[in-house]
Amino acid sequence: MSKIKVPTLLIYGDADPYLNYGLIDKMYQELPDGSERKIINGAAHCAYIERPYYHDFQDTIIDFLR
Repeated sequence: MSKIKVPTLLIYGDADPYLNYGLIDKMYQELPDGSERKIINGAAHCAYIERPYYHDFQDTIIDFLR
């Protein structure tokens, strides 16, 4: 994580059975200033295509890039 020098966006669902949430928290703390984290309530592993969560996923990316 120390090699990342630009603000980074982490997006994940709170119902993802594959994630280690403790590890994600640790990774997030090591990211540079300006990084953001979005947890999509109810989404699982593929939030970018899961209905209705894909709207939140897309909106989060657009807002971050602005």
